Amino acid sequence: MASIQLFVVGSLCEGMIHHSLIQNFIVSRRLVAVPGKILKNKVGYPYLVNDPSFQVQGVIYEIEAPEFLWKLIDEHQGYQALNPDVGLSFKKSVTAVDGDGNQYEVWAYYINLEKMKEPLVETKGTCWMEELKTVPPLPEKLTDKQRSYIKKLGASSGRDIVPIDLTLYRELMSLELIVDKGRRLALSGLGKEVYKYIGVTV
Repeated sequence: MASIQLFVVGSLCEGMIHHSLIQNFIVSRRLVAVPGKILKNKVGYPYLVNDPSFQVQGVIYEIEAPEFLWKLIDEHQGYQALNPDVGLSFKKSVTAVDGDGNQYEVWAYYINLEKMKEPLVETKGTCWMEELKTVPPLPEKLTDKQRSYIKKLGASSGRDIVPIDLTLYRELMSLELIVDKGRRLALSGLGKEVYKYIGVTV
């Protein structure tokens, strides 16, 4: 078992869709600030951007877990240990500071902007954590039925016809998560981004 202090943003945060990946291994948590700033993707999840001229308020978790979990978290974050430059994010040891001025050496995943295929936008609020509560990311707002259908459609071969009822069809069309190709339905561009978060259960 290894104990590591991890600064967390995005879908691993408490109350978010992938928090279950780490929740059983959390020993403690504390509010801190680390160097960087927050940008959001189009489905509403925050990313930590490396920018030492800013400070980001957030939470560090002390996690005690077996080695396999750390490899799983690396994979989940898009970090490639053997070739960090090609990954979606890079992992960095940084100094976090709490409200009393205490310092902690923590690990944080910073997004590799050169590998992002979608534009990122500034958060609207002064605190990204509060904004997540008031404006949840799209995957967090879906019903179980909506989420289940997107999973089925995302896992289909592309030629499969995945049955849908009229109410669910209207809901997903209004959310612009599916497109009607005449004889079959498919995920829209936004739907594919949502599927990336809900397609694999962790």
